Amino acid sequence: PPMSWAYHPNVTHHAYDPAKARGLLDESGWKPGADGVRAKDGKRLGFEIANIGGEQERVQVLSFVQQQWKQIGVEARIRAVDVGSMWGAMLPKRQYEMAYSYSGRLPDPDMSTHYLSPELKPSTNFAGYSNAEVDRLLLAANATVDRAKRKAGYQKAQEIVADDVVYLFLYWLNNNTVLNKRVQGYKPAPGYTEFWNADEWWVTK
Repeated sequence: PPMSWAYHPNVTHHAYDPAKARGLLDESGWKPGADGVRAKDGKRLGFEIANIGGEQERVQVLSFVQQQWKQIGVEARIRAVDVGSMWGAMLPKRQYEMAYSYSGRLPDPDMSTHYLSPELKPSTNFAGYSNAEVDRLLLAANATVDRAKRKAGYQKAQEIVADDVVYLFLYWLNNNTVLNKRVQGYKPAPGYTEFWNADEWWVTK
């Protein structure tokens, strides 16, 4: 998260460049068909994006993304699934072609759940990513309480996974909390819940 003390602002950023994408597809032999979808050797270029159904924001984001794929000749098919299927089977068992999900803001910047090799620790590394150098950096960062050493390790790991394009991050949400002015002691949440320091709140008359 950008607000994290371990955030690295200078990792590789991949520019949105549809013209370059079309050029690369042309070079690799994927030619647009009559309906605009590219094909090669009789095979259409497309994939399925799994998405948790019922959330309007997700539908809006993926509809926009689907149109962007279409503009370069790729057929992206959105498949709505229930929460249990997504988190209980498709993601942990990697039974998907592409999936749209989210990553939350955690109080600690440990990246192991997303990037530590699956054989080292059961995790939410749904991409099945495995990199020995990233493993070394993450394990070393988790083995010390020295914030400077941890930050250096996490930032080096961020450089590697950004170059490897393990995940494609679309955006970061700006969360807004509505608070009655009578409520005192509230502090912005470092993690998922806004109630993390509720024992310190009090209400004025």
